[in-house]
Amino acid sequence: MLSAVVAIGSASAQSRFYGWTVAGGYPSSFLSARADWSSDLGVDYEFFNGESAGAMTWTGQGSATGPTASNFLSGNTVGWELARRGGAAGATYSGGSFSAAPAMFVNGSTPAVTQIHLYSVLGDNDPGYGIDTKAQLKSYFFASSPEQPYAPMYYRIDWTLTASPQSGDVNLSAMLSLSEGHYATPLALNGSSGSVLGQLGTASYWYDGNWQYGTLEAWTYAGDGGSWGGAGRVDLWATITMSRQPLAAVPEPASSLMLALGLAGVVAGVARRRHGRLHPH
Repeated sequence: MLSAVVAIGSASAQSRFYGWTVAGGYPSSFLSARADWSSDLGVDYEFFNGESAGAMTWTGQGSATGPTASNFLSGNTVGWELARRGGAAGATYSGGSFSAAPAMFVNGSTPAVTQIHLYSVLGDNDPGYGIDTKAQLKSYFFASSPEQPYAPMYYRIDWTLTASPQSGDVNLSAMLSLSEGHYATPLALNGSSGSVLGQLGTASYWYDGNWQYGTLEAWTYAGDGGSWGGAGRVDLWATITMSRQPLAAVPEPASSLMLALGLAGVVAGVARRRHGRLHPH
């Protein structure tokens, strides 16, 4: 996707990107995956990370890969996946991976590039149970610009969404947003892939106009309505490119291009399919 990004101009060499916090901190950040089902199927599954003395810890039913010595990712990749319940709940699970841009000087020719992949899988389960699973990511980056107080951070998000209903009644959805502080104005998506251009401005700076942060949030969800069993999978891939100079997108006729001023996010819609599968009483 980088070949589709053209940088304009240059920026001060003092403008620096430091990486992403993915456990604890302020505002809070975390990586998680969970599955919920009727109580008679047993205890719900959850797998999530947290911060302990500056390190990353994992709790619950699942497995993780990547570094844990720090709650801060810079040039590293961390992956996680919920354990699969099986039985009447089907092989229902969620997970993801987060590949963080390394610490670097950012300018027009050297942007910081981060990639994420989230997925949720609803296994073929017995009808009569309400079952769902969700993968979630919340993170924020640090950057500084001492020679350019309140300099905006320009970004481009390239995203791809695949939703594959397989049987019964299944709800598949996803969300992705990059915002200033705690605020986000999502943009609706049409189609299964596209790009968003935007910028993070003065609202993403701390008090001195030098230290900047922006919050990244994303999730995928798969579930059924209980009365009807269902199965399906949803995957969300995204590349987030950030620069101190505006990023220009090369036109792609097949993609859906949306522009936003200030805050921007993307929301993926819902895919549903029904088959005639009776609910036993």
